[in-house]
Amino acid sequence: MRIVAAWNPSPVYTREYVDRIEAQGVEVIRDERWPGWWSKMAALEQGGPFILCDLDTIFVGQCPIPTELTMLRDFYRPQLAQSGLMYVTAYAADHAWREWIKSPESVMGRYRGDGEFLRDIWSGYRFWQDDYPGKVVSYKVHCQNETPKDAAVICYHGKPRPHETGWATDNACRYRTRQ
Repeated sequence: MRIVAAWNPSPVYTREYVDRIEAQGVEVIRDERWPGWWSKMAALEQGGPFILCDLDTIFVGQCPIPTELTMLRDFYRPQLAQSGLMYVTAYAADHAWREWIKSPESVMGRYRGDGEFLRDIWSGYRFWQDDYPGKVVSYKVHCQNETPKDAAVICYHGKPRPHETGWATDNACRYRTRQ
């Protein structure tokens, strides 16, 4: 299964993020057509299926492989879907790309982010946390003392960012906030 991330260089998401996520087996698509998280739309252009993750995702175990469109359940507002980790089917990628490419500027003006756009145009998606309990966790919510033993994927969202917590990307390491 292809696992991809998109990168538009920024002061926060530097080449170090790319090097580290590529070392985890993630294919990074460099795209500078659209700013920030909107660069993820370039992955949709390539078609699915694939797992699409943010650059600040850390794999600490074997990532589950869904068979249906799967989004991340917001860690603070569980009724909402987020786009930090998604399994994107071929149909979902094609549908989202067609909607996006009609007018990227209009979409960026209407939505605060890619997650809001995708949850608006997709339906019937599943959630990682429901289908794979304990496998996909939040650094802020679940990993302050140590990574839960069953975790396979750690999602960062906002601050702190991985470079602020010591990275610790191999399976033997557990996250510790720098003192």
